[in-house]
Amino acid sequence: MIELKFPKEDPPKIILHLWKIIDLKMISRVDLVYLISFKIYLMPPDKADNFIKKSIENSLLKINSDNMISLANKLEEKFNIWQEKREEIIKRKEEEIKAKVHILKDLNKKKNTNFNSLLKIFSDKGTINRAISISTESITLSALDQEKQFTKAEFLGTKNEIYFIEIDIKKKIIKHNCHDYIERRAPNKKFCKHLTRLFLILKEKNQTFIENLLDILAESINEWEFIS
Repeated sequence: MIELKFPKEDPPKIILHLWKIIDLKMISRVDLVYLISFKIYLMPPDKADNFIKKSIENSLLKINSDNMISLANKLEEKFNIWQEKREEIIKRKEEEIKAKVHILKDLNKKKNTNFNSLLKIFSDKGTINRAISISTESITLSALDQEKQFTKAEFLGTKNEIYFIEIDIKKKIIKHNCHDYIERRAPNKKFCKHLTRLFLILKEKNQTFIENLLDILAESINEWEFIS
């Protein structure tokens, strides 16, 4: 993601920000002045031209044989690292979108699997749609002990809140702390988006175990405690 707030009085960072917007190896001096002055409104044309001149003198930018301007070596290295990271982020996002589409297709099949049927007992369509929008990067599965029948996970919220989930099959307890769960879902023994997302993730790890867990939950729901 490009940070559009330009750092003040820090020419190397300003240039790197410009190149993230340009996203080109080289640009003409006229086009660079136009970009700085009339596209980004960073500074007037005369100051933009002077900024480019000083950046060349300070080896932040360089003029190539065809009079095109490009980043000097050190800044080019930093820009290439940024590009690589951006490509990784885009790739991860594409993979997540494909995974979400696959989950939705599977859940919307006319012929429901055992897992789908069981999940829909505890989670409605809207909650499932919100659940699959949660990035796997924001989830940490800190415990999955099938022998002790215990599962624990943490979610990083959009405002950096930490949400936890603990599922103890032996004690018949589901413990979670998001607002939706506490205020609306827990009293009715239903899943919020975090619980739904966790079960979707656990299904990929061991579908049989998770189907058994949902089955136990459905059959003995009155014996379970949904707490925070």
